[in-house]
Amino acid sequence: HRSLSIRQVISTVNKLSQYNFILVGRYRDISNNVKVHNLPKNIFYLPKQDAGFMTTLALIKLADIIITPDTSIAHAANAFNKPTIAIYGNDKVNMKIWGPLSDKCLVLTTDKDFNKYNFKEIIKGVYAVLK
Repeated sequence: HRSLSIRQVISTVNKLSQYNFILVGRYRDISNNVKVHNLPKNIFYLPKQDAGFMTTLALIKLADIIITPDTSIAHAANAFNKPTIAIYGNDKVNMKIWGPLSDKCLVLTTDKDFNKYNFKEIIKGVYAVLK
């Protein structure tokens, strides 16, 4: 399952309050989390629709930094050469074939489920990529 938990997102965003974040994903998943969790004021989302791939590409192009698991968003961010924190499973073959090529991408790997990844490592990565 390649996604970050809403708790990870909130923990990360709370520590990076000087930045704005846009949640991208299935509307149903995002809206269910919005109902349950009190989101920080610097998290935004599209409230009535799935973003769709073209809208997501536009958001990526405008973003200052991308934080994503190994998904199409990581690849699109690399195509735009955006500063990116990409979280990949610890699979060397996958990384060799599909790993990011951008020099602005920091890859973090995990042997665990993505939604158990330590958000403190993500925060360190953000500061490293943006310096």
